[in-house]
Amino acid sequence: MDYNEFEKTVDELKDSLGDDGAKNAETFIALKSAFKGKTDEIAEQGETITKLESDNKDLLETNGKLFQQIGKEIKGNDVSPASEPDIDVEEKLSISDIFDSKGHYI
Repeated sequence: MDYNEFEKTVDELKDSLGDDGAKNAETFIALKSAFKGKTDEIAEQGETITKLESDNKDLLETNGKLFQQIGKEIKGNDVSPASEPDIDVEEKLSISDIFDSKGHYI
């Protein structure tokens, strides 16, 4: 039910009550304004949802493009995530390589 249908129904109720309808006019007006406020709020939330869904779609596309670009850069440099740096196990450190003549850490 949209606002126009609701307003028409309330007016019909008010007319059918006759004198009692005049007594309850403030209640009917309050109902109309509350219904109108809620329908406006729902419409605003619908617009917000649509905007957020659009933003989410744009962000997903952008992230996908960034991941593709990162993948191309890794393939171009022949760097694999599982590769480890080459370490010369034979190389040994001596105490003089770590501390100077006064015993300070280098």
